[in-house]
Amino acid sequence: MMTAKTARTFLGTFSVVLLAVGCGGSAPPPAPAGPVDLSTVLTITVRNHQLDEARIWLWIDGRRQRLGTVFGNRDETFYHPMSDLSTVHMEFDLTLGQHCVTDDVTLGPGDDIIATIPTNLNMMAAVCRRR
Repeated sequence: MMTAKTARTFLGTFSVVLLAVGCGGSAPPPAPAGPVDLSTVLTITVRNHQLDEARIWLWIDGRRQRLGTVFGNRDETFYHPMSDLSTVHMEFDLTLGQHCVTDDVTLGPGDDIIATIPTNLNMMAAVCRRR
């Protein structure tokens, strides 16, 4: 399992952890009602430096799950329950803009990801294209 520091170092190399194209979708997981036991969840903080909102999806072992929306120039933190190490990808769509994806990483419960959507998508180590 990656430590939080290792996950942050990995994300320093890749501005955003994203996923290859897939199909399907689901409702976002419910927000935690009370305190979150961070040792049982994957913590994902998305920093959207774009002016447009971004719809964020998380892929875990090939299953697509919607995390939610991050408005322009805002940060959002999401918590996703995890029980084991899994292959994780993320993808995002900018409103009336681009769709971006990156390679997978192996993460598990207790890991912490900080994903940045930069103002210049060409600076990101991801595949971005117009929809």
